[in-house]
Amino acid sequence: MQTASKVNDTIKLGIIGLHNHYHIYPMADYLLKGLPGLTLACVYDERTSLAKEFATKYQVPAVCYSRESLLADSDTDAVLIMSDTASHHADLLARIFHRFPVLSICSGD
Repeated sequence: MQTASKVNDTIKLGIIGLHNHYHIYPMADYLLKGLPGLTLACVYDERTSLAKEFATKYQVPAVCYSRESLLADSDTDAVLIMSDTASHHADLLARIFHRFPVLSICSGD
């Protein structure tokens, strides 16, 4: 009888944008304290110095220098889209283009 290979039990999260600071900074605080099964793997923001500061503060191992490089990262399991509101649509479509699952949490009417 064959057995299934071990499934990675940690979801590696990437972050696109640091614009929604009222969401991403509290999330990063929780992740830094330790949420079983979740870890921050990489961050991208067009303001590179801000991305580097964020990565240092929250112990994110990688800073990506383009949205495309983050999306092409095969080690990233899911992406948090925290870019400016006008970019959400393009960021979501780019993620789908790279054939990754999308989880969307929306608020509004």
